[in-house]
Amino acid sequence: MPQFYSVSQTAKALGVSSLTVYRRTSSGEIPSTHMGRKVLIPAAFIEKLVSQAMSGTQRVTPAEPVGV
Repeated sequence: MPQFYSVSQTAKALGVSSLTVYRRTSSGEIPSTHMGRKVLIPAAFIEKLVSQAMSGTQRVTPAEPVGV
């Protein structure tokens, strides 16, 4: 199991665009770290969000605005 996910892997797991993931990491809503220019998201955070979404206890992320 990986310790970190890339932005594209995170976007796919959450069902949102890569741009949304970049915005959420910039705002601090999604924790991240940088390795050079690459943005990495902790796998534990993503797995927790996916688990919560699958159990129906929490919505993973607000819907993207139309036209983005």
